[in-house]
Amino acid sequence: MKLRLHPHLSVLLEPAPAARRPISALASLITLTLIVALAATACAEQDARTAFISDRDGNEELYVMNSDGSDVTRLTDTGGHISYDHRWSPDGRRIAFASDQSGNYEIYVMNSDGSGLVRLTDNTSRDFAPHLAPTP
Repeated sequence: MKLRLHPHLSVLLEPAPAARRPISALASLITLTLIVALAATACAEQDARTAFISDRDGNEELYVMNSDGSDVTRLTDTGGHISYDHRWSPDGRRIAFASDQSGNYEIYVMNSDGSGLVRLTDNTSRDFAPHLAPTP
């Protein structure tokens, strides 16, 4: 069978040989399920903790908790505001965030337990939306 696309162009449609036929819908579903399960397993360690911002202690601070809501731990004591665009590192060991604790929004990074706080930017612009790239 030929499919006409344009007066000067046409495509010949032939059935695929048996070895190249698409896999069945059931096999596709099983493959997709396996891919999703493997991805969920790979992300499980990082997803075990959730980072969030709360003013429950008076200032906006960064907290972490288990994904079931238990073991809430305060990570920061900025005395200022923290923007809501904090990010986990790809390996789940660090968190980057923006805070105005110095009088201007700057980017900070710390270990996921709140230790090792490091200020990454220092300028008169308001810095937001940090992202941490994987380390080689």
